[in-house]
Amino acid sequence: MNRKKVIRIIIAVLLIIMAAIIGVKYFFLGYTFNAIVPQPNYSVSLKMSFTGNGDDVVVRTFLPVNEQNQVISNEYIGGDGLSFRKEINSLYTRGDWTETQAEGSYTINHSFTAMIRAMKFNISPDLKIPDRYDESLDYFLKSTDVIQVNDPIIVNLAEILKGDDYYILDIVKSLFDYVYAMGARPFKGTTDAVTAAKLQEASCNGKSRLFSALARHLNIPSRLVGGLILSSGSKRTSHQWIELYIAGHWVPFDTLNGYFAELPGNYL
Repeated sequence: MNRKKVIRIIIAVLLIIMAAIIGVKYFFLGYTFNAIVPQPNYSVSLKMSFTGNGDDVVVRTFLPVNEQNQVISNEYIGGDGLSFRKEINSLYTRGDWTETQAEGSYTINHSFTAMIRAMKFNISPDLKIPDRYDESLDYFLKSTDVIQVNDPIIVNLAEILKGDDYYILDIVKSLFDYVYAMGARPFKGTTDAVTAAKLQEASCNGKSRLFSALARHLNIPSRLVGGLILSSGSKRTSHQWIELYIAGHWVPFDTLNGYFAELPGNYL
């Protein structure tokens, strides 16, 4: 038996052993596929700098959190002797760096490791919109200055898109298809839901607010999610998408890039 054939046999045996181990974990020990297959890790670093001219300074940014699809570890926060405070509430986690009468140059460094897995939800076609929710979800149904739930434009559009449908999957699909089909155009500043509907084009922010307003009007709780699309290099691609509260879960939707009830594995 020649050497190449021996190597091929050894490789085949090793592959069979690996497949057997994965099979035992999956079918007999209750492991999920994501728990068996190693997930990619991203090393993320953020650097901010400013020059103080004797005034009080506050620098703020949102911070990453552990979620159903991501785990944050090895977090480092530094800031040239600046005072730092982390604020955690039900809506976000935020870092505040402060200094009184700041003079000279300052640098803020924030780095961490993110393990992110793609996720996809299957929405049952038999689900209907509930008549009421727990009061903790009231905030995610209310109208705001940029998510104008009760504006006539939003009300009329939501009712037209809903039509005679009673099931969540059909209704959300109609809303999603409408917003996704709108033109995509980056805007500086804030594009509210009504403006996005009037212009029929918007950035990820405007599309998300419009989708959120339509969903809230139809009694589906929604929340905006901000983050980064991670890739190699020094380019920062900030992004915003939406989560709808469906059957006890916050389900993601990206109306700019076309992800319906799913997110890829590089959305932080």
